[in-house]
Amino acid sequence: DPPIVHQDFTPDNLLVETGTSKLKLVDFNVTREEVSMRTNLVVGKQAFMPPEQFKGKASSVSDIYALGCTLYFLYQGEEPEPLTVCRIEGKEDAILEEFSSILSKATALDAAKRYQTAGELKDKLERLLEKLANNP
Repeated sequence: DPPIVHQDFTPDNLLVETGTSKLKLVDFNVTREEVSMRTNLVVGKQAFMPPEQFKGKASSVSDIYALGCTLYFLYQGEEPEPLTVCRIEGKEDAILEEFSSILSKATALDAAKRYQTAGELKDKLERLLEKLANNP
């Protein structure tokens, strides 16, 4: 406390730890404490950057947008269009439809309409994984 804002959450900054297969977020060079985010510094990769970060007003929900874009990239294998809401096209089943809905909320252009905490997004993803595990 106060929250830390990474500002450069992208697939390039994720590493899998050898031996444990744990995913690690790296490159905290531009990280700021949220209370000090009053500058107009704009950093990050365009395809993963939310609208408020382009304006130099990043907050903790900015990283949630970037995480949603990263999940989209990991599923689709391509970067999302900058400043868009991520959706999975051609949803074949209820699981993909729910995943697309989670991505859409995580990448809402209005920060107030996004998940407000990483824990909230994590809970949604865990529930989806449980459904997937129980639905072969």
